[in-house]
Amino acid sequence: MPSEQPLLPEMATITKIIEETPDVKTFHVSTANGKPFTPKPGQLAMLSVVPSGEAMFSITWQGDDYLEFSIKRVGVMTDALHELEVGASVGVRGP
Repeated sequence: MPSEQPLLPEMATITKIIEETPDVKTFHVSTANGKPFTPKPGQLAMLSVVPSGEAMFSITWQGDDYLEFSIKRVGVMTDALHELEVGASVGVRGP
């Protein structure tokens, strides 16, 4: 998902949430503008939630039109992510 402004996040939508355990959720994230994601194995992406901030997460899976992140609740940013519901917007930077 290369951006013309790589330091600015692309807006994306949470399209699916799977509760893996009480403190781990898996999020499917799709870009709002329909741009495909093109990560390579081992790449990371920055997710942002206003006003909680931004953090780097490993991409656990790539679908045709989404990235998947499995995130453990451990702090302010991950708490904010865990409170979101399907349809919520997040910022994505990279890969």
